[in-house]
Amino acid sequence: MKKTILTLYPLAFIAIGIWLFYLKTIYMGVYDIFNSWSICIIAGIVLVIMDYKKVGKTHRSMLVIFPIGIAIMLALIISEIPTITYKEAQKIIEEETGESLLIPPKNEIVGQFGLYYIYTEQGTYLVSSENGTFVKRDMIKSKEN
Repeated sequence: MKKTILTLYPLAFIAIGIWLFYLKTIYMGVYDIFNSWSICIIAGIVLVIMDYKKVGKTHRSMLVIFPIGIAIMLALIISEIPTITYKEAQKIIEEETGESLLIPPKNEIVGQFGLYYIYTEQGTYLVSSENGTFVKRDMIKSKEN
């Protein structure tokens, strides 16, 4: 029984990593925690390999530490999930301003620090991922000498 439980923990890390990757694609990486999906997957794979190779001795403390760690990870992730997705933010800008949307340029930011960057023909809007409020970002043009 103990061995089966310890085998499930690495799989939980991998599942959390996959979930974080999914959240990153929906919320466009608006919070940094969504970018840690690869760390979870790598940790899960390392733990699976260690379990397969029987590296180390199984301790009772692991039965307590892993569930607490997983619970803390899930609490942090759930507390960071925004209420508005990137697609919903695009819809808000389209409906409120009537401007047509552009596909974000390849190297441009689409989400960070709790804000989505929505690109239109008339400019860029910053939309809050929590309540949908937005503001138009001023474009700073450099002087050519």
